[in-house]
Amino acid sequence: MIFRVDKVIDSIEKSFLIDGIDEFTCDLRLTEEIRKNFTQFEQQIRGYQEIEIVEWRDARLSGMKTGFPSVIKFGPPLIYRVRPELKKIRRSFESAISVGKVLDVKTYVRDNYSLCKKNHEDLQASVLIAEYIVENREIIKGLLPRQIAHGQSTKLLADNPLVKGLLSVTFAGVLNDGQGDVFDYLGLKKKPISFQFFANKVSIRGVSVSNFYGVINEINAGDFLFDVKRTIIVENEESFHPLAEIIHDSLVIFGGGWRVAGLKHFSRLLPGTVFYWGDIDSEGIEILNGISSQMENVTPVAMDQNAITYFGSLIQTVKSHKPSVENIHILQEEYVRVCKEGIRIEQEQIEISYVVQEIERSKPF
Repeated sequence: MIFRVDKVIDSIEKSFLIDGIDEFTCDLRLTEEIRKNFTQFEQQIRGYQEIEIVEWRDARLSGMKTGFPSVIKFGPPLIYRVRPELKKIRRSFESAISVGKVLDVKTYVRDNYSLCKKNHEDLQASVLIAEYIVENREIIKGLLPRQIAHGQSTKLLADNPLVKGLLSVTFAGVLNDGQGDVFDYLGLKKKPISFQFFANKVSIRGVSVSNFYGVINEINAGDFLFDVKRTIIVENEESFHPLAEIIHDSLVIFGGGWRVAGLKHFSRLLPGTVFYWGDIDSEGIEILNGISSQMENVTPVAMDQNAITYFGSLIQTVKSHKPSVENIHILQEEYVRVCKEGIRIEQEQIEISYVVQEIERSKPF
């Protein structure tokens, strides 16, 4: 195609969706390709009945005087024919902008266009939530975000960045260079991340207990003193329980994938060498890399080349890809290999006895 109608639509998309403009007049650039194929160029434009050619450009080719379409006019019929999905997005933008009373929604949408477009179905509700929070700042203090009685889906405060983004822009002047946490500024509580654990010996507020299953978080962390020689963080719950049943002299923690980052808040309570056991795949090593960059003395177990070889029959071949993390500082060779070869060995299938043996004879990484 010489005439790229999709490119023309791209050039006016923001104005159409955000500003509500319904008539567009666009200049067409005369390129060398158009000069060589001017008849085809004009035919392609005329193929769209919704386009009106309003100006022509005089030109001379091979000694002959001719004309090229140079300015076209069009509106919603063409836009919706080429990009029908924009009808819903425009309706979402219009609704969100119309309900904004104390927030400059139009400016926010313009400055965060890709995010708003991707989440357009939640935009109006997000504006209503943000407006409610702004207007009821004193009432909401001391609540968890999802306890706020704003009348919309509570998930929008947990899983969608729009509400927090709208509030951050509104209170940018009083946050730390616009980068502070707006929920902290508004006096909202943070829900503590809790972790299941098992410990052979633990002191709870001065009382000694053996073989204890419990939950630890930022609030109650000071209640525990672990009288064991090491810590083992396990990525998946299906492997956490069987390991806890047979391992001795250890604190075993269910890490829960990426949420394991929350352990950094009370890492000082974790006794001895901290072992980490997770899936043998790119994400498993990335999670390990993340926690080991936040905590000292983290040693991987049953995730190295020896484990890949020993459990080779369990390998599930997944799509290979380039390593996503450039500066992996732990299990680097294994990380490159599992990415390039598409290797995945699920933690749940690895023998617990093998893991225990590796922990017993392992030295700090």
